[in-house]
Amino acid sequence: DGQLRQRIKHFNPGLRGWEEKDDSVTFTLESIEGQSATFTRDTTDGPVWLIYRRDADQLIAWFERERGIHAPDDEFRYQRVENP
Repeated sequence: DGQLRQRIKHFNPGLRGWEEKDDSVTFTLESIEGQSATFTRDTTDGPVWLIYRRDADQLIAWFERERGIHAPDDEFRYQRVENP
C-alpha cells in the first residue's frame, strides 16, 4: 500500500516481550514537516501519536494521546556522541 510503518516491540527488564512472539505495535507515518516526523496508531482508546524531532546533535521522541500535549518527562532524548 506504499505506507511507511514503524514497528515497536516492548520488553520487560528480563527481556521478555510484552507482545506475542510475532506481534508488535505498529505506527504509520502521518506527516513529515521540517525536522519532525509524526506517526499515528489507532487504538480502542483513540489515536496515539509518536513524534520524532531532530536537530544537529539530538533526536527527541515522545508519545501523545491528545494532539499537541505531552509531558517533557515523557520524552526519550538521544544525543549524538563523537567516536573515540
